[in-house]
Amino acid sequence: MSGAPGSESLVDLDAARLAQTAKLTPEGKSRVAEAAIAAQKEKARIADLKRASRGTVSGNLITIAVVALALIGIIVFALPALEPTWATAFQYLVVGGVSGLVGYGELVSRYQDSPGRLFSASSTPVYILVNLAAGVAALGIIQATGTLSDTTPPWLFQILLASFGAVAFFRTSLFTVRVGGTDVGIGPSALLQSLLGATDRMVDRDQAEGRAEDVASIMRLVDYNKARAGLPVLCLILVQNLTPGDQESLGRQIESLDSRTDIDDDSKSIILGVYLIRTVGPDVLERSVSALGSQILKDAKA
Repeated sequence: MSGAPGSESLVDLDAARLAQTAKLTPEGKSRVAEAAIAAQKEKARIADLKRASRGTVSGNLITIAVVALALIGIIVFALPALEPTWATAFQYLVVGGVSGLVGYGELVSRYQDSPGRLFSASSTPVYILVNLAAGVAALGIIQATGTLSDTTPPWLFQILLASFGAVAFFRTSLFTVRVGGTDVGIGPSALLQSLLGATDRMVDRDQAEGRAEDVASIMRLVDYNKARAGLPVLCLILVQNLTPGDQESLGRQIESLDSRTDIDDDSKSIILGVYLIRTVGPDVLERSVSALGSQILKDAKA
């Protein structure tokens, strides 16, 4: 293990924790030796997982960039030169692709703590397909009604309207009805909002599973009373693009958690980790815990 302050990893913290215990128990030396072997294996496993995750994210980002460039190329070069029948087919293809990218962009903006995990979530394609279907349907309506037919060129403005305005249109309500104290929209929004809401909850559950695994691994040795002040501050300092509103929201959550007397400190430590992961992501939280090291570790017990 490195002797530099703050350079230890989470698995090294395990070994340090057992080293403290070794001073208090007769079998300490053998426990530390076993822990060191296990720590090295765990460290190698985590490194392999991170490399695989980064490779997946990079590959998918490259794929998205290629798709976006291909769609731009079709719009700029192919559509103006195609026969009307083929041009119409390619218009639907472009609208479907752009609408799908818009849907994925919504998910990334909503689940900023771990956008890379969205690629492997089984519910992500469903959300994208709902947005894709909305865009294609919008283009069909636009072309059937002759909307923007007086513009030049009409197909370009129709593609832009269908791609970026479809979801906004289908989320509108013709009128609202109050049912049991709740306003219910009547119109295109009723169907689309139900589909998007259901798939969004599916994505949220997938993300929650990943957060639970991350926070259990990162915060298992952290003492809440030692970490509640310094750990959030360090996480916020390391991340530059958080808005004041995000920081204030995190502060209110931690204050509320700190005032709860019905939750034990071990549970508070896990909950604090969830708050921080949702704000800065698991990588920043892990490195912040490693940087603070023994300053926020639980005390060893005999």
